[in-house]
Amino acid sequence: MEIQDTTNTEIVDEFYTPETIAWKLCNNEDGTSVRSQILGFGANDGSNSLTYVFEMLLSVFLEMVIHMMKIDIMQCNEENNTELDLDPDFDDFDLNLYYPTIRNKLKAASVLVSIQTIDASEEDNDYLIEVSRDRYARIIIKNNPEDTHHFDNTGNTDNYGFIPSDGYKYKTELRDIYAVWVINKKLYTVRFTKF
Repeated sequence: MEIQDTTNTEIVDEFYTPETIAWKLCNNEDGTSVRSQILGFGANDGSNSLTYVFEMLLSVFLEMVIHMMKIDIMQCNEENNTELDLDPDFDDFDLNLYYPTIRNKLKAASVLVSIQTIDASEEDNDYLIEVSRDRYARIIIKNNPEDTHHFDNTGNTDNYGFIPSDGYKYKTELRDIYAVWVINKKLYTVRFTKF
């Protein structure tokens, strides 16, 4: 992934990973604009390049969530003088606690993230099936008790992964691509728009 920093008159071409982009955005404390152009490098197989951009943005988003959770853990451990364990705990996770901060930080990169929260325990199953049917992928998290078997069975050591949807149909607009994240009886949809 290449980012072109255009905040000053000098153009600097550097290559970043989703992890380094998330770190840069999370540590942008003063909210200054980090205008960027995110380019996806994917297979030249005729598939839709929007899906590569979507996966990169989704990876940046998830890296930001995990980074912010680790900061919360560090602050809690400092206050309680406890041993440092940086593995995020998703037992009581609520994405809406992190969403406003992440939304504002991604705006500095000219990306708008939209989250829809659906309470799966209160919603009609037909609606949940319909929302899930058109998704690009399902997000799985290593430390989410509902997802750990995906990581245990494959030996995957990443913090998250994506399970592609068999019925996904390519879209022509980035804003029409979304992933679902099921955690603690809530279903979140995650979408991006570049502006």
